[in-house]
Amino acid sequence: MASKERKNDLLKDLHQSGRYGELADLCRKRVEKLRAMYGPRHGKVGFALKQLAYTHYLQGDLPRSEESLRAAIEVLGDSGSSKTGLYRACQLDLARVCIFIGKHAETESLLGEVLSAAAALPSASQRLCAGAHFVRSKLQRKEKDFEGAEQSLEMAEIWILQQLGEESRYYASLQHQKGEVYWRQGRFSEAEHALRKSMSAHETILETESADYAMAMSLLGEVLAKRGNREEASESQGRALEILKRVRPAGHSNILQVERLVAEPS
Repeated sequence: MASKERKNDLLKDLHQSGRYGELADLCRKRVEKLRAMYGPRHGKVGFALKQLAYTHYLQGDLPRSEESLRAAIEVLGDSGSSKTGLYRACQLDLARVCIFIGKHAETESLLGEVLSAAAALPSASQRLCAGAHFVRSKLQRKEKDFEGAEQSLEMAEIWILQQLGEESRYYASLQHQKGEVYWRQGRFSEAEHALRKSMSAHETILETESADYAMAMSLLGEVLAKRGNREEASESQGRALEILKRVRPAGHSNILQVERLVAEPS
């Protein structure tokens, strides 16, 4: 038990400090260990592949994330786990990755499968539906359907407020995404309100050393600049960049994005 706790602490430390290369190495070793112990088609291997895919996603390595998720889905299907919440969660993760690699039709197909299957998974149905609406909102923003994105987030918000409340990572992410939708529509007052809610939720759950918190802060800086509050905007961008340099590897797209904003303020 103590060994497992030490390992979990190490994984958490690597994650929080942005040492994703080391984290990916540990996840790969775990996949191989589980394959050796249980065989290549065991459900535990599928779960480990899902974790590896998330690590690649954090690294910004979308091709490897996609590859690991497809492998996880195949393993879970072969192991008889295709009707589980874990299988559908892998589909949701793949749907999200497909948005960023331009496979939008596959994203819609995967979301349709998840939402259709959710009714048969009562213990996980609400969480899966909320996740699907979250992912769909990302796709809608990518396609500049901001009204649709706002509606999808409202659907996700129902479950989040009922089950988790405002002091949760999901609520912080929800408000961040709402802030981005309002920002894209030029609704700067509403965007500022949502982003401050996102940051407050992160602060309440003590997650201020995270890329999500930093990116919400950076977007708040852009909003404040549009509202004429350039001093606070500059401060927000500077603080966001400091955090990102601590939690993201050098050269990560998040760092490059905020560096451009700092160098060329709105």
